[in-house]
Amino acid sequence: MEQDEEDRLVALFWEGFGVPDLHSERGNELYYDWVETEEWIAGPIYTVANGGTWDYVFTAQDGSFAAIGDIEALLRWYTTPIERFRKRVEEYHPRSEAGRIDRETLLHKVAILHELGGLGATIHTLRQGVKPSRNTQEDL
Repeated sequence: MEQDEEDRLVALFWEGFGVPDLHSERGNELYYDWVETEEWIAGPIYTVANGGTWDYVFTAQDGSFAAIGDIEALLRWYTTPIERFRKRVEEYHPRSEAGRIDRETLLHKVAILHELGGLGATIHTLRQGVKPSRNTQEDL
């Protein structure tokens, strides 16, 4: 099962963290306001996609990860900005077809980012030799 999840995470990584094809001015503004945060949260997912675990996060003594000691805390750290972005996108009510497509593209991106968090948690847990809780992916 781990290999299927790893393959899915790798396949989705650039869809979630890549630059979307946007066509409206507001869609591009929303994305470019978000991109710095996206780059910041990509690290733990990138590490798992490349065969690693989140141990470096849990042992950090300072910096961004200092207060993160377990998977639940990391997932909160990861999903909180994604949820803020989702709300900003949902507040966008475009009038043009290009804007509507951009809104759907960005909401799809949010869904992929959530899925990547759940996959990352499951894969990290499996690599640690611990059976993942059933809530690891479902709660995202």
